[in-house]
Amino acid sequence: GTRDSEICVVIEDNEEVESSMDDQPYVAKKFAHGLRCRLFAEHLGCEIDDVFDPLSDELFYRWTKTANINTELYREVFRCFPDDLMTDFKEMKRQAKLAKP
Repeated sequence: GTRDSEICVVIEDNEEVESSMDDQPYVAKKFAHGLRCRLFAEHLGCEIDDVFDPLSDELFYRWTKTANINTELYREVFRCFPDDLMTDFKEMKRQAKLAKP
């Protein structure tokens, strides 16, 4: 797996705010927009203004960079088995030897 997860929430919100989607003006629902911006900023360690447009190239790059760093740290600390990088038994045995103290 890719260690992804999903969540689904239904929120009824009639308040709207001006936003941006893929560098185009967009009217978003206030609660959902605010929640998304706060969660993105918290998870990425940045300011809310940096995550205003969820489809921007800059945000995609930031997410990808953060995910890659986190994946490498996770692998280094936990040495999970199996891992997507282990493509055969030979590599799995090599990684098992590295994991032993």
